[in-house]
Amino acid sequence: MESSISIILHLYLVALVVLVSSSPSHSSMAPSVSSLEKTRRRCHDEEKAALLQFKHSFASTNECYNGDWSDVFHQKRKLESWKEGGDCCSWEGVECGDDHHHVVGLHLSGSCLYGSVNSSNALFTLTHLQRLDLSYNDFNYSHIPSAIGNLSSLTHLNLSGSNFSGQIPQQHLSNITTMVSLDLSSYSELELHSLKGLVQHMSNLKHLHLSRVDLSSSAPHHDFLSNFSSLQSLHLSSCELRGGFPAAIFNLPNIKMLDLSGNPDLRGYLPSFRSGSPLKSLRLSHTSFGGVLPPSIGNLASLEELDIGICSFTGDLPTSLGNLTQLVSLGANNFTPDTLDTSSLSWIGKLTKLTDLFLKGLDLTGEIPSSLINLTRLTNLYMPYNRISGPIPSWIMTLPQLNSIVLSHNQLSGHIPPNFNHLIQHLDLCYNNLEGWLVTASELRILILRSNSFHGVINDDFGFSNIQVIDLSNNNFRGKLPSMFIDAPNPMRALNVSRPLEYMEQDLYPPSYWNSEEFGSFDYSLTMHNKGLEMNYLKIPNIFCGIDFSSNNFEGQIPETFGYLAGLQLLNLSRNDLSGQIPSSFTNLTSLESLDLSQNQLSGHIPMELTKLTPLSSLNVSFNNLSGPIPQGNQFCTYDAKSYEGNPGLFIETWNKQCGNARSSPQLKQQPPPATFDGGDDDVDSEYEFRMKWIIILIGFVSGLVGGVIVGNEFTTRKHDWFVKTFARKRRG
Repeated sequence: MESSISIILHLYLVALVVLVSSSPSHSSMAPSVSSLEKTRRRCHDEEKAALLQFKHSFASTNECYNGDWSDVFHQKRKLESWKEGGDCCSWEGVECGDDHHHVVGLHLSGSCLYGSVNSSNALFTLTHLQRLDLSYNDFNYSHIPSAIGNLSSLTHLNLSGSNFSGQIPQQHLSNITTMVSLDLSSYSELELHSLKGLVQHMSNLKHLHLSRVDLSSSAPHHDFLSNFSSLQSLHLSSCELRGGFPAAIFNLPNIKMLDLSGNPDLRGYLPSFRSGSPLKSLRLSHTSFGGVLPPSIGNLASLEELDIGICSFTGDLPTSLGNLTQLVSLGANNFTPDTLDTSSLSWIGKLTKLTDLFLKGLDLTGEIPSSLINLTRLTNLYMPYNRISGPIPSWIMTLPQLNSIVLSHNQLSGHIPPNFNHLIQHLDLCYNNLEGWLVTASELRILILRSNSFHGVINDDFGFSNIQVIDLSNNNFRGKLPSMFIDAPNPMRALNVSRPLEYMEQDLYPPSYWNSEEFGSFDYSLTMHNKGLEMNYLKIPNIFCGIDFSSNNFEGQIPETFGYLAGLQLLNLSRNDLSGQIPSSFTNLTSLESLDLSQNQLSGHIPMELTKLTPLSSLNVSFNNLSGPIPQGNQFCTYDAKSYEGNPGLFIETWNKQCGNARSSPQLKQQPPPATFDGGDDDVDSEYEFRMKWIIILIGFVSGLVGGVIVGNEFTTRKHDWFVKTFARKRRG
């Protein structure tokens, strides 16, 4: 009996132990074997020492890239957590293997590293390293060390955007046959002698990103790329590629992203596309790809981005593009179809996920396609430089997600529809035949109505509470200068020098698109004729504010309240009938860089207080009735004499002597004013007129200089492209 009870009791206890050990609460409280191992594991001493030597090889600096860099790449000084007494496996950015506790990964993107790395660096003794990410640091134009080849276990290497320069050590990198992902995208001066020599032994390669690396010396034969059946993303934009590109690459079984944009000497054609292709992004803008777009392009059911602008394609845009129902962004700028009427674009209405539509310069005729009414997710509509006529349909302003509308350089007529959705921030309708005025536009940040048929007195009944840039030039407005932007609180009134430098922009792609750590952005940009030069600003800073009311019939005095616009940087009131004196309140415009008051009826003196406006680098008060002395000191002695001509009462000779004007131009003679503006071409604009037009930059490729540098064309960009191009550091000694 006792034996039976003992057996039963034993079985009961066993069952109880099993029950308790399998319960969730017990599992959560008792650490598993693997977690205990992880807690106990410590890195190898020699690897810890190597990491500390790597840390100390960089100069101690408080300087990091600022502005949007930190927002986009989450810059952080990760090496500050690397301490002598700690376990390196717990250091930020360090990854250790679960089995052997060797350092297998260094994830140091945007870690504020500054200095050079040479082959003697202790980094290259970490032979177990599989993943190395040093992107978006500053290695001060040093060369990529040949010792990188010592890291023979690498599967992922990312050195993009880190200011390396010189020849890529392809002989050493090519020996790393385990490579799966290689990103050497450059913003400096990297060169590669042979693309084939670099990657031919990397049979497992899935991601190859060499955008803006100079491949001009590489042989113009690219058939070998067709052998990389594992390839998922290939980014070779702006690499100076030339020759023919193999069509077979477009049908690689795993290819998802293909970017060849910005290689004008690269030739090719699109093949017949198979069904089931995984291709999500295809960028061919600014290449010499040609031929007819195959109807089979409609088989690319996964495609989210298509950019075929500024190529050599012929024929029509195939209606099968309407099958691309996943498409988010479509760019066909400067495509020249055989059929020019907008009615041929009815298939666009099927692309209901489309957020960005870029159809610049197709020479389209007819009215705005009614099929666009179906694009309820459309954010950016960009159709300038066509021959689109008729009125702007009222429904277009009420598309619920629309943020930016650029329909400039067309033949649109009628009034601007009165109803705006609350998201519209950028409206560019310049060079059309529109008239009337806006009924409501409280959210607008950029308004460009230049060179239309607007006339009459501007209604001041509503305010622009968010306006930063307004261009009403070359119309027939009359009456007093409008003050809707003065009386309302808006960015023009605020001077915020402590605000980080950011830019007007929007993300173009859904987060799911950017698995490859690429970034896309759509950028507002500005072209203005300023200081005798046409300058393209490829991004507009969020703090930028400008007004151009030139070439109208505004009259009366300039209100003193204009001096309240402390954030204003550009002001052009030229070619009107303004009278009275230059307001002394202008001394408050401490951000002002360009001021044009020429060809009015202004009288009195030039306020001496304007010498306090040290940012003011361009001034034109010519052809008024001003008199008295010209201010001296600061920048006033640097202005050209033509800034003051046409004012018989000004003491120009005294100004010449007192400023010690050393320019070799002959003694200024009073000249008659130039012909009155008649609403014609820009050729009759004064030399100092701010000629503003507004464009949107399409996604794709970077070819040019940024930020106030003269450039000749519009182009496309990615977020990290414009940032580094704008803020790329200079070489340091």
